[in-house]
Amino acid sequence: MRRAAISIPSNVAEGQVVRAPRWSLRQVAIAIASCAELDTQLDAAVRLHVVDDPGALPLRHLLERLQQVLHGLRRAKHRQIAAGAAAATGMLFMVSLTLT
Repeated sequence: MRRAAISIPSNVAEGQVVRAPRWSLRQVAIAIASCAELDTQLDAAVRLHVVDDPGALPLRHLLERLQQVLHGLRRAKHRQIAAGAAAATGMLFMVSLTLT
């Protein structure tokens, strides 16, 4: 559980440092997967009676909010990539007009 919990912010940070949107998107996807892994491990801990259900509730709420934030970050990265592709297409169009 600790490894998955540490992996979430570590992957987001790694994706933010590299200024390549596709790489950043990949790291956000890994963070989302780590969040799902942590959620699964929390379920297992409750089922195995390592953690009681009321004790797990605040963690479940925190994980739910974290997943919302990560999915929002992923949508923003998708938009950033799409905007970059649209700008590149527009630039190629302008260059083709000047060559004809």
